[in-house]
Amino acid sequence: MKKIYFAGLTTLLVGGTAIAQNSEITFKGKMSREEGFNRTRTTIAPSYAKAPNDTIWFDDFSSGTGWTASNQGAHTAGDWAIVSAMPASLTSQVPPYDFPIAMNSNSGGNFAIIDSDAEGGTATQDALLTLDTPIDLSAMGTTSLSIRFTEIYRHYYDYNFVEVSNDNGTTWTTFAVNTVATVPVNTNSGDPEFEDVNISSAMATAGSWGSQVLIRFWYQGQWDWFWGIDDVAIVETPADDLNVSSSKTHYTSATIQYSQIPLSQVVDMSFDANVTNVGGADQTTSQLDVTVSGAGSFSGSSPSTNIAVGTSTKLSVNGYTPTAIGTYDVAFNVYDPATTDNTPANNVAFGTFDITSNTYARDTGSLDGWYAPFDDDSDMIDDPMEFIGQFEMNAAADITAIQAVFASNSTGGTPVGQEIYYNVYSDDGAGGFLPVYDGLGTPIPTYTLTAGDITSSTGSTTNWVNLPLPAPVNADPAVSANWYPVVGYSVDGFHMAVSGDAADTTNFLTVFATTAGQSNYFITSIPMLRLVMPGASGIEDTDVSLDLGQNMPNPFNGTTVIPFTLSQASDVSFIVTDVTGKIIDSKELGILSSGEQRIEFDGSNLAGGVYYYSVVIDGKKSTKQFSVVK
Repeated sequence: MKKIYFAGLTTLLVGGTAIAQNSEITFKGKMSREEGFNRTRTTIAPSYAKAPNDTIWFDDFSSGTGWTASNQGAHTAGDWAIVSAMPASLTSQVPPYDFPIAMNSNSGGNFAIIDSDAEGGTATQDALLTLDTPIDLSAMGTTSLSIRFTEIYRHYYDYNFVEVSNDNGTTWTTFAVNTVATVPVNTNSGDPEFEDVNISSAMATAGSWGSQVLIRFWYQGQWDWFWGIDDVAIVETPADDLNVSSSKTHYTSATIQYSQIPLSQVVDMSFDANVTNVGGADQTTSQLDVTVSGAGSFSGSSPSTNIAVGTSTKLSVNGYTPTAIGTYDVAFNVYDPATTDNTPANNVAFGTFDITSNTYARDTGSLDGWYAPFDDDSDMIDDPMEFIGQFEMNAAADITAIQAVFASNSTGGTPVGQEIYYNVYSDDGAGGFLPVYDGLGTPIPTYTLTAGDITSSTGSTTNWVNLPLPAPVNADPAVSANWYPVVGYSVDGFHMAVSGDAADTTNFLTVFATTAGQSNYFITSIPMLRLVMPGASGIEDTDVSLDLGQNMPNPFNGTTVIPFTLSQASDVSFIVTDVTGKIIDSKELGILSSGEQRIEFDGSNLAGGVYYYSVVIDGKKSTKQFSVVK
């Protein structure tokens, strides 16, 4: 199994039959290959639109020479190379991790790359790519300079550095880029992404730039992904240049980011931006402005702070609690009012979140990738596993269902007829999980997947499967601060969808190896698992009415249209069952506006017979019957 790092630091107690009662388990670390892939990093790249005389030196690797690949003591395999195309080990990835498969820089042609992925789990890279011929910068005196370059990468736990020597390689000054603090694990770059590194501290010893300046790129990793470099330039550093490297919206009291929050769970929100000063002058009164629009409005600013040259800091705006159901758009803007930013395009970022009546979600809403079965104990048998998501409860509420997405792919996918089980865990008070359904006094609910439940990894439609709990589970923060939806399976051929990325220790994967027992992992991709609750506080069932019409045509043998009318905007789901009550299809439609609505349902894969369709709003369900003819 690729990229399993053993930490051996966390021990949990887990009960139940699906998980061995009171068995001691240890979290091993993080996985990426079967984890799917995270969404591309959405930073705004610095502009290169500077005056021509700002560029002091430039190399785009077009000659294929002029650089030397070497390595240091921990190196065992895999050097830097100057190439014209991405290595086959990356372009042939299955599943497709959606990382750049070409270096789309302005110059095109050759670029430099180090491909850690091709080296396997036994190789450790400590590799350098060094400029052969020193650059004479003596005419620059004490002018502040920066290195700019285009890059492509998929980041894991590797380390990326730029190093500069002002004395022909005798001493080096090191600058870290693409760190875990700014780039989450399993994150893809833009295509390409632009990096701007102020290197002025490299002249500190000499007091000015010399005639023997060298630069090099340094990569450290073990079976990580890759790092590609192109269009390397030394430029005069603009005096004033702040850069937003990432942004986040979350509860002020915690750090988990949610895409959908039930109104009953809303508390004070925090808006954060990680900001780097890539200019040549300290920005002494830097601040973050946040503007919220959409279902609610808000504007606020962070306290002013000094951001020294080459340093990064987190700026935060607090004090806003949404009060209405709907979509909220967030704009982040960082600046120093005492200066004029030389590159304002990289000062902004954007985000969004939804306040719902009953849906609690962390995923982005669209399938990014999937977890496939894997072998955790070298017995050549794919092992059963379960997926666990973490949700914070700010007020007591009933959990009525779990929603999940099950993915397919070209190599088998999730089979129709696969039985999965599902559960809800709480904190056990000792760092572990306590299952609501333990398989003893409380049977663990199960569900058999149908053809309509499977989401194609190549399609545009996401099929949310509704997994109703046998009875509402009272999720009370006084009992447990966190509550965890769980989906598991016991045979091969299962693919769990993932969407978005998250910090460590907030998503979990348990593997039940056939010979090695139970193994547990933190994962950074978010399983597509949601909690469903009754309508939010302040929205009574009597306040919302649903008029469900008869489908047209009826009977039908292909598609049919189901009309319904809402008295107010509501969070809507749709369910189709057979005459036994078995769920055939279910979809989460999200928040729909008041008035007339319609659902187009494709029943071409159904056998002839009678079925029931239901529209559910805020815990209220209206059901009618339709017939399929063949």
